[in-house]
Amino acid sequence: MAENTEIIPSLELPGLPVALGEMDTLQTHIEGIGSQIRAMSIDKREDYEKMADLVTKLKSADKSGVSTMSPLKNAVNKVRDFLLTRERKLANRIEEFRGIANAKMGEWTRKEQLAAKAEQERINAEARKKAEAEAAAKLKQEQEEAAKRKKDAIAEIKRRLKAGEIGKREAAKLLKEAGDTEQADILRAEAEATEIKENPQTIKVESQVPTVAGIQKRVNYRAECTDTGAFLKEFARRYAKGDISLLPYVTVDQQAIGKFARDTKDSKKVAESLPYVKAWEDRTF
Repeated sequence: MAENTEIIPSLELPGLPVALGEMDTLQTHIEGIGSQIRAMSIDKREDYEKMADLVTKLKSADKSGVSTMSPLKNAVNKVRDFLLTRERKLANRIEEFRGIANAKMGEWTRKEQLAAKAEQERINAEARKKAEAEAAAKLKQEQEEAAKRKKDAIAEIKRRLKAGEIGKREAAKLLKEAGDTEQADILRAEAEATEIKENPQTIKVESQVPTVAGIQKRVNYRAECTDTGAFLKEFARRYAKGDISLLPYVTVDQQAIGKFARDTKDSKKVAESLPYVKAWEDRTF
């Protein structure tokens, strides 16, 4: 297979000295013509025609200069074209290699971006999973705490009911608010049954006793406390809420307090034993 050979143009210009000599001669020739042109003034026809002749000589010198330098310029152009070709050849190969490199670098960049995106999605998925787990755990904890609060609230209501601090109707209302609607319905039904039992519907039967002039009929209304302890507990509960409706019916027995002081015979002990009681001693002689 034949190898490609490169023909390098010669850089030698053998006719250069002769051409430069001719160019010097022409230069001297046109300098003389130029001096004449500067010195002349056109005053008449003959002057005009002489000036035109000098311009014709300049054109002829110009053609001679171009003709003299043309072979040398052709040789120079061949070298210039050769150099430009070599320059373009190198630039084209560089551009080719850069294209290959850029393609490979672009492919690597694309893969790296896809890998980064996949990693980001993995991290986000784990973060979401962790957040969901934490939310579920928090929800479970809150539900357990809410269930415990409900259980404690129901237990407290039942305790107060058992202790007589509240009645069945109020307990039913509180249980319903706490969420135990089933027990609330039971207590409400029991309260209604008790009320019906304790307050039966009365049927009034008119007496046949005739009304006699001078004899007055009178109805006496009476009431008494049947459970002092329960009454005082209810008084304390209402009083703590600012309700003083039972205060007129609670009387401190001053005689009993005085008897306790006389029996104890110790003012300090009396004051410590009875709250909000002032104890003192009178000396008589």
